[in-house]
Amino acid sequence: MFVDTDTMHIEFADNPYADASQGAGVQAAQYIVSMKANVLICGNPGPNAMSVMEAAGIRVVKLPEMKALEAVQTFLETI
Repeated sequence: MFVDTDTMHIEFADNPYADASQGAGVQAAQYIVSMKANVLICGNPGPNAMSVMEAAGIRVVKLPEMKALEAVQTFLETI
């Protein structure tokens, strides 16, 4: 789910790498980078995916056990 936090426009996208047998986390992270995200809100990304995010300058916010919109709202309350 991609959210423009200025307008709260939501766009849903399937993870094109969900069925990958290897490297799914890194490929998904590269996809997020290609979508020009600024922040990734997630539960617990793997270390390789984290490396991709850090290299791209994408802030990673870990909010496990939350529904997507609840996590976005929680994030917005902290900025």
